Amino acid sequence: MDNLILLGRGDLANTVAKQVPSARRKHLINLHLDGGRVICWLPTVQDPVDQQVQSVVAAIDQAQTKPAKIVVWSPAGTADDATPTQLAKWWGKDWRQIWSAYLYMVKMIDELEYPYTVVRSLPLAAHGPQGVLYREGEPIKGQTVAIQDVAKTVVSACQGKWPNESIGVGARI
Repeated sequence: MDNLILLGRGDLANTVAKQVPSARRKHLINLHLDGGRVICWLPTVQDPVDQQVQSVVAAIDQAQTKPAKIVVWSPAGTADDATPTQLAKWWGKDWRQIWSAYLYMVKMIDELEYPYTVVRSLPLAAHGPQGVLYREGEPIKGQTVAIQDVAKTVVSACQGKWPNESIGVGARI
């Protein structure tokens, strides 16, 4: 995957970067997307994605080479896959703001009309339970999921799996 541009500085982005050493890491500040065929944006749950998505969209619009695919991470709960009680347990007292910001980000990515995959997950844990895939609208189970399993799912999405889908990674229960 020589044409992968990786956006994000959290644990998930670092884990994906280890799995795909050829990925070019970029900062969202003054973002310029030169030659990237796959854009992989892996924010942390607390990132202000509703604001950051404007920079990502502008960089994609200005890029000479348009992306073949966009892969983004989103917290579980943005695809009719969780109850408010679960969201509060997973993402804390600010879950409504987090949920709203990520819904907006996902909508903006979808409206670009490029192939995309949204990878949703439970909170990440270094030694969490093994991950299992959930389709959009299917309730996600568990409290945490292994970061390695989410990273593997992200890499598979970057390689072309799940075009124009939102795929969840929850715990095997």
